[in-house]
Amino acid sequence: MQVLDIINLFMSLQTNLSRIFKKQHAVADQVLTKATRLRNIHYPYCWLTFPYQFLLIQERILNMKWFLYAISWIWIAIGSWAILYTSESRKVLKSMLKGIDRKILSALPAIVGILLILSASASRNAWFIRLIGIMAVIKGGFIFLNPKNLYEEVTSWYLNSLSDQAYRLFGIFTIILGVAVLSWIL
Repeated sequence: MQVLDIINLFMSLQTNLSRIFKKQHAVADQVLTKATRLRNIHYPYCWLTFPYQFLLIQERILNMKWFLYAISWIWIAIGSWAILYTSESRKVLKSMLKGIDRKILSALPAIVGILLILSASASRNAWFIRLIGIMAVIKGGFIFLNPKNLYEEVTSWYLNSLSDQAYRLFGIFTIILGVAVLSWIL
């Protein structure tokens, strides 16, 4: 029940932010046109354009379609690669995970999760994208904290003792997730 409350909170936050941005755009446009008509351009124009530019930046953050396109194509490519070249993808993943420090690696899912949460408003099913983002941030924290060496156990299970069919099944799930996110982009 708590997860649904968090998802509803994020959805209401998104709708409230979009309403606020629309109202502030209208007010900023009116103030800029009045300042231009008065020919008092030097101080008011500089002071009034900063909040307007800040609003544009916030609106661009809410409409991050480019990130959703990129992450969905990356998921499709990784899933296809895991299905078609199972042993090679395991070897590459094993060498990548051995060469990177665990604490540095934990930043990647956390950053991707934050970007997914921010870009969820550009999707039809924003709650699902936010849920994936929250799970990615939790995964980053899990990798960073590593309770009872659980990260090493999960990684060795995934890379060594998982069967080829199960590895391909994870690739199929990754492709389905990438195609779903790609089809939900507004």
